[in-house]
Amino acid sequence: MVLDDLARGLLEREIDLAINDIPGLMAQYRLPEMKSKLLYKDESDFVLGLTFGRILSMYGINFRIKYNRILMNEEITEMHQILTKRTIEIREAMFTSG
Repeated sequence: MVLDDLARGLLEREIDLAINDIPGLMAQYRLPEMKSKLLYKDESDFVLGLTFGRILSMYGINFRIKYNRILMNEEITEMHQILTKRTIEIREAMFTSG
């Protein structure tokens, strides 16, 4: 593993925070006015992409603040592997949101 415990913990925290916000996002992006403004068909896919984008961007920002550098390719690969493993939890949070 390339990420140290602190870096991995930061990523896991971002994923946890994002999962906690999914019920509110699902409610917001199910609204007909949101769908008509943003022109998406499937709110689950939209929220999944939004959630991934949030996790990746916030983690990148927090990593840079903590380590005073950007992620290396190997770290990005590990970040994606961790996020992929936790995608089931993200989808479950979407499913249980109704």
